[in-house]
Amino acid sequence: MIVDALVLKIRENGAVRPRSGCVVTSVNETGYREILGFWLGDSESERTWTTVFTDLKDRGLTGVDLVVSDDHRGLRNALERQFQGASW
Repeated sequence: MIVDALVLKIRENGAVRPRSGCVVTSVNETGYREILGFWLGDSESERTWTTVFTDLKDRGLTGVDLVVSDDHRGLRNALERQFQGASW
């Protein structure tokens, strides 16, 4: 599973504010990459990533063996809680 976020400027209620666009990609059994989803969060926080990973697990994601990401603290904490045993 490959996870990352990018900062987007979103106009809400007449004001422009930064939001985190969280993208999760995976490699399927045949070796092709698939985008598993895109979520908007207030920031790249542990709470935002926990919501993303919980949604993926609720949709049936299992068998995560390896996670590739940057070393963002909130992301790492959420990964450790949601996908115990997966290598980072």
